[in-house]
Amino acid sequence: MNLKEKLKTLLAEAAALKTKGVEGLTEADVARVPALTAEIADVESKIKAQADATAALKDAFSNADRASKGRADVSPQASSRADRAAGFAAAFKTQVAEQLATKAMVPGQTVTIDYSAPLVAEPRPALTLLSLISFDENEAEPSGAYLRQTTRENNAATVVAGAKKPTSSYELESVPWEMSTIAHLTEPIRKQWLQDFGQLQAWLSVELAYGLTEALQDLMVNGGETEGGATVRGLSTLVGTNTQAFNGNMFRSIRLALGNLETAGVLANGIALHPDDWTEVELAEDANDRPLTTPLLGDARGRFLWNVPVVVSPQIDKGTAWVGDWKSIVYRHRGPVEMTMTDKGVYEVVTEVPPVDPEDEPTTTTTLLDLYERNLLRARAESRAVFQFLQPASLTKVDIAA
Repeated sequence: MNLKEKLKTLLAEAAALKTKGVEGLTEADVARVPALTAEIADVESKIKAQADATAALKDAFSNADRASKGRADVSPQASSRADRAAGFAAAFKTQVAEQLATKAMVPGQTVTIDYSAPLVAEPRPALTLLSLISFDENEAEPSGAYLRQTTRENNAATVVAGAKKPTSSYELESVPWEMSTIAHLTEPIRKQWLQDFGQLQAWLSVELAYGLTEALQDLMVNGGETEGGATVRGLSTLVGTNTQAFNGNMFRSIRLALGNLETAGVLANGIALHPDDWTEVELAEDANDRPLTTPLLGDARGRFLWNVPVVVSPQIDKGTAWVGDWKSIVYRHRGPVEMTMTDKGVYEVVTEVPPVDPEDEPTTTTTLLDLYERNLLRARAESRAVFQFLQPASLTKVDIAA
């Protein structure tokens, strides 16, 4: 039963109690009213949080320039680490401070993760592959099928009056799909730290959101498993994409792939490279030691080749580039992206014990920590998603290594 169905059931129960009137209420009914009222308020709050989270997820994956009236923007300002995380963080504003103060934390409860201050942490890529693809805001079912184009042969031409018109060929295939769950947990965190260090909540939201983003990109490129254990094909093993062999150098190879796509009527919106390969692009020189590219050194906004934005991603294999219309890939989700925090359950700590005799193997001991007893919390980030590849022929795998 989803939240909307649960709310409908609770409201029906409340309506039934109301029809009894004061005189008709039993002792059990009287005892049920406060709990029922609290349940209705809780479910309504969670439904609103889901709607907010869905909107935030769409915002987090968007590469639109909010500061330039809708103009497409591939600059890091539109998809920086902080901006991406802020999109997630904005959805989780259910007052964690109050929950901590009243010990109202329960498993699965959404809590505030507010982003407001700058953070110091490991560097992150300026752009993500997710900023290039399409986002379907309609919530998906847990499984189903979609249509994938396998052939496009345009034969439109001039026709003499009364003559037979040419026929174009547009072949489709039905592709089954199933949701994948992407999730991770933090190690135990002291509850007092969340109260004493205001930036900790923001930091957690950034790190958890970044981890989900990386996992989603890996699912899209390299595949994974569905919730039922079936294999999910990623872009790297997708049937129907184009290939471009190495031709002279990486620049020529990529440009030939772009040209072939244009001939087929595909306008590329992105080039994906491994970070090491982009380094080679920026350091490439001609026979006279002059740079072959003129990026703004130190500025990720210079990541363009032939006016096509370049996304640097460790999910892409070294020596390989992917170019094409990434909008032909659609991201769909089921339910909101959840960030929850709880003090319920236990955490297993495995400690290695050195041997008394140096020649012996070390042993391990296992300790179970009860989170509630020790004032510890664990945070979890989770998403249910699927990537649909509508037109594989819109993307080309390029060999850029000699």
